[in-house]
Formats: sequence, C-alpha cells, structure tokens
Amino acid sequence: MKHTGTPPWFIKAVTAINTSTTTPSTKPTFSFEPSMQAAEHNQHVIQQHGSVDAAIKAQNQSICAYGSEFRPTSVLHQLMRRHPLWNKMETILNNGTTFPLRPINENDRRADIVSAMKYGNHKSILRNQASFTQQTVDEIKQGWALPLPPKFAFTLKDAEVAPHGLVLQNTITEHGEIVEKDRITHDQSYPGSSSKESINSRVIDEELTPCMFGHMHLRCIHYIVGCRQRHPSTNILISKIDWKSAYRRQHLNGTTATKSLTQVIINGITFLIMALRLTFGGKPNPSEWSCLSEATTDLANDILSCQEWDPNKLKAPIQDMMPKPSSLPSNIPHAIAKQTIVNIPAEDQGKCDVYIDDTVAMGPDIPGNKPRLAAAVPFAIHLLSRPIISSEYILRKPPISIIKLRAEGRLEETKTLLGWLYDTRRLRISLPSNKFKAWSKQLRDLIKSGQTSFSELDTLIGRLNHAAYVIPTARHFMSRIRSLKTKARFKQTVSIPRLVTADLALWLDFLKAAHVGISMNLLTYRQPTHVYRSDACEHGLGGYSSTGKAWRLQFPNKLLGRAHINLLEFLASIICIWLDIIDDEIPIESCLLAMGDNTSATGWLKRTNFQPSDEDDHDNIAKTMAARHLARLLQHASSMLYSQWFPGDQNDVSDSLSRDNHLSNSQLHSMLNSHVPSQLTPNFRIVELPSKIESWVFSLLEKMPVKTQRQVKHKISAMATSSGGPNSCVRLASKTTTSSPNSQNPGQEHFSSQLSPKQCVRHGSPATLSIPWLKAQSVPPWTTWHRPSGLTTGQTHAQMTMGDSTSFFSSSIKATRTKMVTSNNKKHSLSVSFANSTR
Repeated sequence: MKHTGTPPWFIKAVTAINTSTTTPSTKPTFSFEPSMQAAEHNQHVIQQHGSVDAAIKAQNQSICAYGSEFRPTSVLHQLMRRHPLWNKMETILNNGTTFPLRPINENDRRADIVSAMKYGNHKSILRNQASFTQQTVDEIKQGWALPLPPKFAFTLKDAEVAPHGLVLQNTITEHGEIVEKDRITHDQSYPGSSSKESINSRVIDEELTPCMFGHMHLRCIHYIVGCRQRHPSTNILISKIDWKSAYRRQHLNGTTATKSLTQVIINGITFLIMALRLTFGGKPNPSEWSCLSEATTDLANDILSCQEWDPNKLKAPIQDMMPKPSSLPSNIPHAIAKQTIVNIPAEDQGKCDVYIDDTVAMGPDIPGNKPRLAAAVPFAIHLLSRPIISSEYILRKPPISIIKLRAEGRLEETKTLLGWLYDTRRLRISLPSNKFKAWSKQLRDLIKSGQTSFSELDTLIGRLNHAAYVIPTARHFMSRIRSLKTKARFKQTVSIPRLVTADLALWLDFLKAAHVGISMNLLTYRQPTHVYRSDACEHGLGGYSSTGKAWRLQFPNKLLGRAHINLLEFLASIICIWLDIIDDEIPIESCLLAMGDNTSATGWLKRTNFQPSDEDDHDNIAKTMAARHLARLLQHASSMLYSQWFPGDQNDVSDSLSRDNHLSNSQLHSMLNSHVPSQLTPNFRIVELPSKIESWVFSLLEKMPVKTQRQVKHKISAMATSSGGPNSCVRLASKTTTSSPNSQNPGQEHFSSQLSPKQCVRHGSPATLSIPWLKAQSVPPWTTWHRPSGLTTGQTHAQMTMGDSTSFFSSSIKATRTKMVTSNNKKHSLSVSFANSTR
C-alpha cells in the first residue's frame, strides 16, 4: 500500500523505550491487609496528610502512585505526544481519573451515607458470598482497594458510599472452554435516599472523552470485506489480545476515590473499602480507560505500518507464548465480498481495533504478515506498560492475560469477538452455540409459562439487543418487550400478552438465523441492487422496481375506509419486495432500497414502535402483523433493506399506478411513457399480483373496522386529470411510414402517435432511481467504518480521504448524530445519516 511512510524518529523512540530501565516500586505507606489494624492505620495516614490525594502523592514511588502500572509520562512523551489523546492520557497517568460531577448538597450527602451504610450491599452477593469475599481480599492485597474503619465514612471529606453487587459472566480457559465466573460490581448508579441522586446521575457527560469502541464491530467488518475485495482467495487472519484486569490498572484521583466507597464483611469484621482503581460501575470509566486502550491500539497500527520494525527483535517478553497460526481446511471456498459504497483504504499490512480491553489484529495472509500481526498488539502494550519486576513489594500482574493469550491470541480465520463468532473465510458472523442454546431456552420457557418478571425481562432484553446487531429488522420487535418490562418493575410477575408471545416466537427464528450466521456483506455500507418505488391512496396501491416490473391493486368497496393511509403506504412498500421474492428475483445478500413519499411508512421499514393498547387496537395490530411479515420476507431473502422518503412530485408513476384504475394497463403505460418517461425503467411492464399477495392484504384489511372519517372520494392522478381523454384518431389503412412511432396500445380501436420523449431523458436503473436517496444521505460517518493510522506519528496515509485522522477522537459524536424520521407524512423529514438508514 502506498502511504507517506513512517518518520525516522518513530522507530528510534520505540527502540529507546523498549531498552529503557525501570526503577522498582517501593513499599507503600498504606497497609493492604484485610485487618482492622491495617484499616485504622490507613485512616491515620489520610488524616495525617489531610486528604486522600495528598496521601497518594506522598507515596509517589509505590504502587499507590498515579500511573504506576505504566511507564513514566516523561518516557512516553517522545513517542505519544502527537497522539490526539495524549494530553488527556498524560493527565490520567499523572493525576488519576477524576469524575466530572455536579455538586451535591452537603446535608443530603451525609444523609445518603447513613442510609447507604445501613443498606449494605445488594442481595446478589449472597448467591456466592465466598467468591465475593475472596475477590475483595485479593483486590486489597493487590493494592487496588484500601481497607478503612466504617466510621471513617462519616468524617472523610466529600465521602460517598454505594453498594457492591455480584454478576455472573462468561470467561474462557486457556483451552478455549467457556466457563462462568462471578465479578464484583460497584453500583454507582444507586441513588441516595435523601438526594435521590447517584454518582453516575451527576456525571457531566459533555466533559467525557467520546468513546469510539462502539463502532469496532462495524469497522472490523468493513476492513475484512475490503481485504476480501482485494484478495478474493487469500485467508484473512484475526488475533485477539485481552488486557489483564484492565480497569484495575488505572488509578482514581483521590477526590474520586473518596466517592467510591463501599462496605464489606470479612471474617465477621465490617470494613469500609475505598476503590483506588477504576470500578465496574462508574459511568465515566469506559471513556477514561479507553483513552489508554485506544491510544495503545493506534500505536499498534503505526507499528504495523513501520517497515523498519522487525518483530523478531523488537517484541514483548510474552510474545513467545503466542500460539502458532492456523487456517481452515483448504476445501472450504472463500466467500465473495460485495462492493461497498464506501472506499475502504487498502491497508494490507494489517489493522488493529479495540473494544475497551479487547484488542483485535486483522490482516490478509500475505508474505511476511503473520509474525507482524501476531506481535504488534503485545508489543504496543509492552511499550506503554511498566515492566514487571519480581523484587517489588507487591508483585503486579502482567498487562496481558496469559490464559486468554493461549486461548484467543492465535492468528486464525475464526475468532469470537465480543460474543460473536467471526468467520473470515465464509464472511459470516454467527451467535455461538452456548448463547444460542441458553437464549433459545429462555424464550421457549417464557412462551410456555405465559408469565415473567422484571429481572428475567431485563436479562432477555440485553440478550436480544445483542442479537439484533446482526439482524436489524429484529429491532422492530423489542418495543413491546420493553414495555412489558416497565409494567413488571413493581410487580412480582406479569402475564405475557398475546402479541408479545408472538414476538418471542419470532425471536426464536431470529436466533436461529443468527446462529447459522449472517453474511458480513449484509452489515456493510452498500450500493442498492434493487430499488422500489411505491405509493398508496385510500382506494388502491401501486409500485414498481428498477427492473421495470410494475403492479397495482384496487380495493373492493367493502374494504374502503378501514386502514389509515400510513398503513397502506407501508403495505405498498412490502408488496414491492414480496413480489420480487415470489418471482425469485432477489439473489441472497442483495441490497434493497424501498422508496416512498410517506415519511411514516419509510420510517417503519427501518424500525417500528407499535404499541397496541388492547385487542381492539386494530390499527397497531395490523401494523405489527405487517412488520412481522416484512421481517420474515427479508430473513427468507437473506437480504438487507434501506428505506428513503422522497418528494411526491417525483413519484408520479407509483401515484398513477395506485389511483388510475379506470385505465387499462396499456393505456396507463402509454400515458406514463408520454408524461414521465424519466421515471420509467427499462422493460417497464405492469404485471398481475399473485393471488397470495392480494389475499394477504385483503385479509389484513377485513380484520379492521370501517371508519367513516376514512371514507374518501376516489381521485384519479393529476396526470390522468390533465390527459385529453381517449384517443379519437382511427387507425389508417395506409402503409406509409410515418415519422412518429405508434403508441403502445395494441388491440385498441383508436390509434395515436406516441408523444416524443423529452430531450436528454435517461431511463431508470438501480443507480439512477436511487439518486434521490444518495442525495439525501450525508457521507457515511467514516469513524464507523474506518480507523485511521498515523495517529502516534502524525502521519496521514495518502489514500485516506475521509478527513483529518486526528479528528477521529474529536468528531465522533457529531459523526453519529442523526435526525430521525417523524410520523408526520405532510412534512419533508428524513434520515440525514447513511448509518441510520442502514441500521
């Protein structure tokens, strides 16, 4: 790949840091033993220095010192000073993390401490009290938590207390086996009894560094697809490196540590525990930790780009423990990558990305890549981390998890990333078997029992949100489950309504699809392969596709006045897609674009929030049934769907198809060809709808009562109104060749010449029909599909045209903010973000 090249100083700085010496840490003044004697000693140290912050700074050579898990900032400055996060990173390493908080009333704070000490911890710790106690003792002995006397909470300046909890999570053994483990959490969202506020509710969000890890999946997918586009038959390898106890490597500033108190009972003695490192439960902590992990990942990318780097000489001590690369059997074919609408930069040297503490390295298996891909991330972590010295008073743990390195560090074509199994050979993402079995069982149990609880729904919603990542249409069927959870908040159990049961049954199918695997091609930004335009009036529906296939449906009188126009527009969009599926004209992994002039209907194609109030809420029930049918159609077609509103004055063809039932197919075709040839597609023809589609629409409408306010007098289209009436010229018997072609109205008694088409008319195609859609989109936010290199070197790759690379961390919020489609179909309101259109 052609790029500007790595500046000479970079490899010199890397080499200098790698060979630099580190001074062993000294014995801390604090005592890290689970005893009341140690607790009282620690209280005395803090009181002696006047504050927690001053007490920590007095031990600046010990493990208590801010940034003691990393190399000194004076050493890192030469390498990292050009990185856009360096100023923030330097502050964190020198002073610890400080939560930006709104102040709290002093009387409320004191009252909150009294109630919090009385409350203790959440009942979840009773599930495994022994594990909770042992983990707390371990954190004390590691120097991550400071024991104090309980009474000190009432005299320590600005102190705040919140309860502990225990959550069950999955981890992996060095043999790749998934096992369960308990993790201590600190519920800093727990509100005080007097203030009604929590630490997290008082966080000033605007002062937090934007988090970029949320788009890691999408960036990885685009990189993998881009590699396959350039290398159709080359294996693409992935490695995953996990920071060991990531949050416990970053210190809290003393002022924040005093607000991170809790209490525990160890061997029958009650202690006040102060967190000295990031907690699992503090709202700012993902942002604060990511300042370090994101910068480390950017360093790994620049190491990969450095041609002077030799991974056999400059590497982490842990590198020799990395398992050897492996590949899938050669008889498995390489899936074809579909063309994306974004220009993915060619970075064949490899690419790294990160989700909080999980760092991924990816790249094509081309000569020389394997050792570099395997070594870049461990080496970057080694460069920033303070080396382990065995003579230190408290022996620190290595920054990289050895167990997970052996289980997941191997370069291979399949890798589990954030709960999804990536398969780069087949270009698929799938839900692992253990999750599929457990989640499907929960759904079946709920359907069978017919009742549920708040906690059960809370767990279920988290799981389904995870699954909806690869099946965007599944998001249609979350709102009713969430509403049921709200209803269950203050009840022991609630009954599951019929419509929610139907949603749960559909989710079983979604999970099956997720387990089988979803193509990465369906999760990238794509150029539409099929474009549909549709319209509706109170008396009929109509639409056509970019292949020229048009249709129309007239309602019988008995079905008039039943459905709102928004629902009819929604049905018209669905019929366009369904007709092509019946005719087997949608290949798998197609990209469909449904366009209409009704904002509500186009919005419902992306996401719905229908909440039937009861069994008689026919409108919302009908919309729900239609959305469920659309989801099954897309699942059957294995295709993705975009939607877009466009002005009605550009939708003359569909409008006429829905309204002008007084004209025969040939008459209608002739009129359209005369008046709006630019909106017609090649091979335009009007076909009869299959009976199964008509039956489905009519059956849906029959279940809805007639409403007098919906009785609207039929109006033909403006085009038909302006037409001069039927042809009056009788066909001549003369054989003379005229200069005007005949109109397309075979079998008619009368004859006329076809109107000359407008000059420079270009007939439609998927590309031309989607022009209004393309114009309506903002450029896809590049931060969602590409991670820049050169962030530590200050160099921007020549092929990167999406903007200044240093804006990656500063423009993320603006890049993903979107305007949502409203329900008002009378106003021009559309999504301005490509990402919002597709997800």
